[in-house]
Amino acid sequence: MIQIEGWCDKTGDVDVNQKVSYKRANVIKRYLISKGIADSNISIKGNGFDLTAESDAKARRADVKLYVTEK
Repeated sequence: MIQIEGWCDKTGDVDVNQKVSYKRANVIKRYLISKGIADSNISIKGNGFDLTAESDAKARRADVKLYVTEK
């Protein structure tokens, strides 16, 4: 399972930031799908802004987490 979380800086409206962070994660999802990863193996989440980031540049990001299960 792949989990992608989008983030943005604190500039702007909360609703806009939510949409921007979701779109950021979705771009990565579409890329992974284009490379052959099944849509059902990818989840995305837009987290809005990140107050814990050291700078706005570090807040504008996407985190990709891989979860491996043994068969």
